[in-house]
Amino acid sequence: DDRLLQLEEELKTIKWDIIGISEVRRKGENLIELDSGHTLFSIGNENSVGGVGFLVKKSISSNVVEYKGISDRIAYLVLEINKKISIKIIQVYAP
Repeated sequence: DDRLLQLEEELKTIKWDIIGISEVRRKGENLIELDSGHTLFSIGNENSVGGVGFLVKKSISSNVVEYKGISDRIAYLVLEINKKISIKIIQVYAP
């Protein structure tokens, strides 16, 4: 949790909307709303090794229509841009 706070502090200096993260190191599939309002989607294995996820800015987190972890190394996120257009973003961890 301290590392998440540190990451959020660093992100204040750049412009971002969605960040793909590798080496999340969290057990199972999680959907966490952080104190800042941003949302962390993550999937990892039972040993807290590896894992992938997405950090989604609070201003667009309501546009996420689907999050799916395929394995602890592959996940995707579907973001609805408007009623006709959606984007699928894939995060892959390949050590």
